[in-house]
Amino acid sequence: MRIDAMAKQSGVVVRWRPFNVRTVMAENNIALRTQAAKVKYMWRDVKRRAATHGVPYVRAPIAAEEGWCEAYTVASFRAWYLEDMELGSRAHLGMCWLPSVRTSTM
Repeated sequence: MRIDAMAKQSGVVVRWRPFNVRTVMAENNIALRTQAAKVKYMWRDVKRRAATHGVPYVRAPIAAEEGWCEAYTVASFRAWYLEDMELGSRAHLGMCWLPSVRTSTM
């Protein structure tokens, strides 16, 4: 990743920490779910930046291919919107991802 090279070149250490992107988006008045054009541009920009920095761009539909997309999506959004869980937190993944996969693969 670009940040690793930049940190090494600058002689700094990067401490990776998770953060709640929803909070950052709210603080900056960004509501992508209601702005389809911005979402489309965002993915185009992500793909372009990945190519610029030599990072593979893959949006693999693993969940759809393995049959657990709907279960995960419903559980994930329920936890995020109704229970205010941070997306990607251990609690969120434990509650949403693992049960979805277990249920769909049985």
